[in-house]
Amino acid sequence: MRCKKRKKSGWQSVHTAFWLAFLLCVGTLWPGAFAEAASDVQETTWQEEAAQGVEKDSCLKMHILDVGQGLSLLFESDGRYLLYDGGDRDYSSKVVSYLKEQGVRTLDMVVASHYDADHLNGVVGALNVFEVQQVMAPDYETDTRVYQSFVNILQEKEIPVTRPTVGETYALGSAAVTVLSPAGGDYADVNDYSVSLRITYGDISILVTGDATTLAEEEMISSGENLDSDILVAGHHGSESSSSEAFLQSVSPCVAVISCAANSRYHHPSRAVMERLKEAGIPVLRTDRQGDMVVSTDGAQIFYSTDPCTDYSDGESGAQQGEAAAEGGGEKRTYVLNLNSEKFHDPSCSSVAKIAEHNYEEIYESREALIAMGYSPCGNCRP
Repeated sequence: MRCKKRKKSGWQSVHTAFWLAFLLCVGTLWPGAFAEAASDVQETTWQEEAAQGVEKDSCLKMHILDVGQGLSLLFESDGRYLLYDGGDRDYSSKVVSYLKEQGVRTLDMVVASHYDADHLNGVVGALNVFEVQQVMAPDYETDTRVYQSFVNILQEKEIPVTRPTVGETYALGSAAVTVLSPAGGDYADVNDYSVSLRITYGDISILVTGDATTLAEEEMISSGENLDSDILVAGHHGSESSSSEAFLQSVSPCVAVISCAANSRYHHPSRAVMERLKEAGIPVLRTDRQGDMVVSTDGAQIFYSTDPCTDYSDGESGAQQGEAAAEGGGEKRTYVLNLNSEKFHDPSCSSVAKIAEHNYEEIYESREALIAMGYSPCGNCRP
């Protein structure tokens, strides 16, 4: 599998070109709604805009936020913004601060891919702080506290909610946003409710699938929609349940983005997925190694704030290294985990009684090992 568009600058950034593109992306923010018509999209390159002396954004930027074991992407085109997921609770304030630093005042669209905490908590934070024109979210319900907070803020602020329809296309400034999934309902795995989008600017496309599994990927392949994309945000943090060989062949990306935590207790990204990417010769951008990143395009070339790499190491190896480093670092004992907040508690802690049954887990381990696994100690009982 090879990169299809040879006119791109390749995977090694040309820093002068990047900063030129970056400067040309910075312009006056123009107000406007998130239009529901692909025909409104204007495909004008930044060179033409510069020649015309037009002072406005003339590129598409994807901000990849390092939110640990979660996902959060900010898409920006012509001063209009789409936030796709917001990471977990511990990163909610970071997402809000980052958006403010980018000059965001209004979010034209917020997409909650699905309702897992590591995607939804930061969305709730953003909805509380920013003016939001519209939310896109899948049509199912859960009994989690973060989902109830999500519903409450939507009702309180009277934010319109759109359900995803496969094939429907919206405009985000000069970029076209097409819905690829979910195709139906009543999925056994809630990850398959994930809203998948293909964002196109000129000749360049980015595909993002949330936590969609191979089932949803098969539905996307069968849908007849165009999946061919230059950049793929790998599903489910690089989990083996996503990024099938058939899907990678259909998308045929030049670069894969993996949003995951260092030493993830879920062992993301999986060895199988990293081997598929290596076999296909697809370099990666990974938040566990490279942190926050920005990818921008003028519609013909792609510019990277951080060069894609060929680090195909898997999360299992990283987790084992973290566990090895923690060995002998403390006495093992019983702790209570909150799988939603990723906190660990002393069993006698008053907060334990408030943990929902599906987020409750007891574990016999050392304090150091739990921290290496990505958990943080409760601020009340201070275990």
